[in-house]
Amino acid sequence: MAGRWLETTTCRTDLCLIVSLALACVMLAACGESTGPSRRSVATDAALPPNASTSWVNGGSPGPYCLDVFSQDSTTFPLTGGHSGWYYCPNQSSGFASPDGYASLYLATDPLNPGSSLTEEAISVVRGSIQPTSYNPDGTIATFTRTDSLTCDGGGSVQPIWTGTTTQSYVRKTYRCCSRYVCNVCTTDSTAGGRGTLTANQPPPPPPLQLELLALPFRPLPQADRNRERVNKTVKASTIRSLGIARTS
Repeated sequence: MAGRWLETTTCRTDLCLIVSLALACVMLAACGESTGPSRRSVATDAALPPNASTSWVNGGSPGPYCLDVFSQDSTTFPLTGGHSGWYYCPNQSSGFASPDGYASLYLATDPLNPGSSLTEEAISVVRGSIQPTSYNPDGTIATFTRTDSLTCDGGGSVQPIWTGTTTQSYVRKTYRCCSRYVCNVCTTDSTAGGRGTLTANQPPPPPPLQLELLALPFRPLPQADRNRERVNKTVKASTIRSLGIARTS
């Protein structure tokens, strides 16, 4: 009885192997004799770069160069010795030329590089027009604001990523200045404080990637039909042999 069960099991395993091989032949024959595959293009949307911007608030200074940044976005910086350690320098350049030098900006956080500070030097500045906010009794301007455009292009040497604006408030002092025997009315403007915003102009995303999908139609062909008939005959014959294997103990 045990020998009969083992023989039947072995033959049934062989039968499964024969059927699997036969079906594989049918599939290969059908694919080999079918018409060429049709192609379909599918566009995959490229991920857009995230928008990034940052804003700051700076204090004033009687000097023409660097101003303390008190806060960036929602973060307020503590002062040590009256300074925050982060600066907006409206007139800084390599030669500290004033008032026509480049600007510089030193912020604690770079939105495009989390964990890093943002340093931009040699920022090109386009100065805006003066907007008076108060006047002296003689009609001269006492205070005013000015909005300048900023382009972080390394003084025109690199493609800018950051661009923005800054609006600063100024106090104008008018005084009499003389040179030898000639006297004139001179003015000095000092920054009372202000704020600014930079926005990252990230490069546009690449064009959508075209994926070629192969559509392989499965069509029964004459050769496939003949293979199918061979499989059916093989299955029937194997089944008959399997059933006839049983022995009597």
